[in-house]
Amino acid sequence: MHDADKIGSSALGLLVRTKLKKLVNACPLAVAVYNCIHKMAASFSYAKRFESLRKVGEGIGYKVTKLELDLNNTCVAAKHNLFLSVIKNTPPLKSYFIANPQAQDSEKRADEWEGDATSK
Repeated sequence: MHDADKIGSSALGLLVRTKLKKLVNACPLAVAVYNCIHKMAASFSYAKRFESLRKVGEGIGYKVTKLELDLNNTCVAAKHNLFLSVIKNTPPLKSYFIANPQAQDSEKRADEWEGDATSK
C-alpha cells in the first residue's frame, strides 16, 4: 500500500510473498544479492572493522559513512537506507577488499559476495 513500485521491490528481493508458507513470486537471485549486501553491512557494523574501512577510505581521499542495517523488516526505508549506504561507500569498499584479499571469513572479498549471490 505504501510502496508504489512493487516490480522494483520484487526485483531487489524486497518483496517476497507467500501463500500457505510457500513462496509465490520469489526472485531467488535478487533475494540472494540482498542477503549478501546485508551480511556485508553487518560485518562492517563492528567498530574495529569499520575503523579499518574508514582508514582505507581516508587513504583514497573518501569520507566513509556508516553502513546502515535494516533491522526493521517491515520498514521500506530501512532496506532503502541499506542499499543507499552501500552504494555511497562503494569506492572505499572496493579498495578495502583489494587491500585485504585475505579478509576474515565474515568479511568476504567482493568476488565471493558475487559468487554467493549467483550460486543460489
